[in-house]
Amino acid sequence: MKKAYFLFPLWAFSIFFSGCLPSYYPGLCGAKTPSHILIPDNQRSKQFYALDAGTVSAFNDNESNLLARAHRWFVFRRKFGSLNLGWQVYGGQYEATGFDSLYNGKYEYFGTGPEVSAAIFLPIGKLKIGVGGYITADIEGGNYHDFLKETDELGLANNYTQSNFALASAYPFISCSLDEETTISLQMAYGMPGYISPALSYRGGKYGIWCSYLINERENLKNDFGTVTLGIIFEY
Repeated sequence: MKKAYFLFPLWAFSIFFSGCLPSYYPGLCGAKTPSHILIPDNQRSKQFYALDAGTVSAFNDNESNLLARAHRWFVFRRKFGSLNLGWQVYGGQYEATGFDSLYNGKYEYFGTGPEVSAAIFLPIGKLKIGVGGYITADIEGGNYHDFLKETDELGLANNYTQSNFALASAYPFISCSLDEETTISLQMAYGMPGYISPALSYRGGKYGIWCSYLINERENLKNDFGTVTLGIIFEY
């Protein structure tokens, strides 16, 4: 089935999760928006690697979506703004249970693409309060993509069947500088990937961690505890 290439409008999920047939989308759509990286006030640019993995959002009841990502980030800083330019590679496993047929089972996917996260903020003492946006354009493959095409063509599901897509989200955030090298940040992203992506991050010196947790967005998911993503960041 032909669908729009751009999946990022904020109203998209109201369309995605409607209809009588189960619906499936690229595995990355269930991921959480990565935490924006802020570097200290006295620095202009840094380079980072980042890894994250977790149980991310599934698209139908009683299903699961597992994802791991690796990122390469170039971070630029100005007085009232921050820009993260990067590239990601990822892989995951989706377990589908919405069929009384041989299509129930576990499917693997993998993909890659550029990503950008930009933020503007107002410094207030040790605090920075602002808003930002994230966008990524990716190509995804694997037998999960074959599953999307086959079940859509057979009329068993209403799926996004193209291998290329773009996602975007917007977020407010607040960051607190504990000292010149240590910051704690909280952001709440809305959009895709992840629909709702809260993220708490801590960075000290050359290393950092971030996490995202959300209770079940649907009434009946395989992971009763909700979705959780854990990430690490390290300076190159």
